[in-house]
Amino acid sequence: MFIDKNTGTITFPNGLMITTELAKAGFEKSAYFDQATPYDHGTLPFQWYWLHVGQLDGHVLSARMCFYSDLLVVVEVTADFYSPNQEKWANFSYEIESQTKAFYDQLLRNQLGKPHKRVSLPLGQNQPVLDYRLEYRYKWGTVWSSYDSRAASSSIGIRYGSRLEDAQNDYRTKKEQA
Repeated sequence: MFIDKNTGTITFPNGLMITTELAKAGFEKSAYFDQATPYDHGTLPFQWYWLHVGQLDGHVLSARMCFYSDLLVVVEVTADFYSPNQEKWANFSYEIESQTKAFYDQLLRNQLGKPHKRVSLPLGQNQPVLDYRLEYRYKWGTVWSSYDSRAASSSIGIRYGSRLEDAQNDYRTKKEQA
């Protein structure tokens, strides 16, 4: 996986390239669309797509892309550090999540350099790597690695400009008017 800090383009081991200009209609026409699982959280026109995007250092990578109508607003990337054929929830471990988060942090440092910001998020589980979020800010958007205690998982996130906030505001406005 490679994130171009100048353009925001993400290139995955399976060849999928996500650019800042990728629209839902363009993704639907791509060869990768048939491999994606669509889902929503009852908040259409927010539409999510999940798919495997290859392997990195022996770990299966997955990407989740969120579109608002046709506009790509956020991408989340995860690497599976759990043993194959294990249900994650049955075998959840802060140690494994710490290894995963440390992997993301190192991956981002290797590609993007020193983080622009380190945000403290005390978890209180004696797992120091889970207690902060690394952030990189660019003209095109933001990249981060963090642990989400509500989802009990770590990920790399890529947000394009203010698209997510703009989409959330538009969604709320339309919902209030309905």
